[in-house]
Amino acid sequence: MFDFLREVGIDTIIAANKMDRIKEDESDPLLDEIAVRLGLEPPWQNWKHLIAPISAKKGDLKALKGLLRDRLHEIKRDDLFKYF
Repeated sequence: MFDFLREVGIDTIIAANKMDRIKEDESDPLLDEIAVRLGLEPPWQNWKHLIAPISAKKGDLKALKGLLRDRLHEIKRDDLFKYF
């Protein structure tokens, strides 16, 4: 699905949820594996504009909100920031 969305030009963000269940020292290798499965060359940090590690359960949505704000700003829709 990720490849298809990229092919048709749809701007995509991958929210890697449940990061609260991953040990801190295991998060980078796991996110690298997610990048590889998406056809992206690791390390995942090269793709921070696409991959947002989050924990919805703990309310840790900072990375996702940051990416959404960046995308909204790019399309000059700062008026929508109030919803984040």
